[in-house]
Amino acid sequence: MILKKIFFVALGLISLGLGILGAFLPILPTVPFVLLAAFCFARGSRRMDAWLRTTLIYRQTMVLMRNGRRGMTIGQKLRIMLPVTTLMGISFLLTDHPHAHMAIGVMWVLHVIFFVFRIPTLKREA
Repeated sequence: MILKKIFFVALGLISLGLGILGAFLPILPTVPFVLLAAFCFARGSRRMDAWLRTTLIYRQTMVLMRNGRRGMTIGQKLRIMLPVTTLMGISFLLTDHPHAHMAIGVMWVLHVIFFVFRIPTLKREA
């Protein structure tokens, strides 16, 4: 019984860590990891479950889930696109290989197309 609780708390902490990283890194999803952490904490520790429910990332995730929002505000898109574009630009400038330039250029174009056309833009929250 105690081993099961330890397993769920450990998995919850790992999942929450990945969820927090997902809030800053565009390659990781936030919502599934936070939901997994909530599931694990609910089964592993009442104290961790109560603590998670007070965190900002959990509250924002629950608002998104309740409202069924599928998209990002312009500000959220820019907070992801600008650092990625900057890092890709630095990589582009620091490499001399023409195939690397093509690969970075194609990935940047796909990145912009994805954020502009595939992810719906939501109005700013009131």
